[in-house]
Amino acid sequence: MVLCASFLYVFAQTEKHGACTTFSQHEFRLGIGDPLLHIHHVNNLYSTSLSFSNMFQAPDYNGSFLTTLPITLGYRYRPLKWLWIGGDITYYHFSAKANPGSLKENISTQLLSLDFAMRFSYLNKEKVTLYSELTYNLLCFHPNMSRMSAHCTLIGVTAGGRHWFGSAELGYGYKGLLNIGFGYRL
Repeated sequence: MVLCASFLYVFAQTEKHGACTTFSQHEFRLGIGDPLLHIHHVNNLYSTSLSFSNMFQAPDYNGSFLTTLPITLGYRYRPLKWLWIGGDITYYHFSAKANPGSLKENISTQLLSLDFAMRFSYLNKEKVTLYSELTYNLLCFHPNMSRMSAHCTLIGVTAGGRHWFGSAELGYGYKGLLNIGFGYRL
C-alpha cells in the first residue's frame, strides 16, 4: 500500500496544475445496503446445504435470518481525477433460531470488517460522478470467519452539491446488491 501511495503521489504531482485540482480530493460517506446478498454470505457460514431455492434461509434454522442492514462508513482519497483509494468499516448483526430437535444452536452474532477500496470514475462532472469500485476485505472480526470475499460495485453514482452528496451503488458482495448513502467532500 505504501508503494502504491508513493506511485500515486508522483502522478498527482505531474497533474499539479491540471484538472484534478478543481475536484474534491477527500470524501467521507455513510452507506446502508440491502440485506439480500450479505445474508447469503452469512448463510454459507452456518449451512452447507444451500441451493438457489433456499438461498436466504438455512435449512437448520426456523425461518429466515434476522439482520440489520450492512452499514458502511468510508473514506476515499482522490490523487487523480479518475482514481480514488481508501477504506471502509462495515458492520452488521444477524440472528436466527435453530429448528426444534436440530443439533445447531441459536445464532446471535455481529460482524465488523476493515476494507481497502479502489474506485475508478469514468464520468466526472461537478455535480455527478459515475464509477466502478472494488473493495477487498483486509480484516474481519467474526468468530467463524477470518476474511470475507471482495465486494464489487458494478456501477455507482454520486450526485449533489460541491460538498454534500447522495450516492447509490449496484454491486455484488457483503455490502448488498443495492447500497445507498450520503457523504461529504473536502
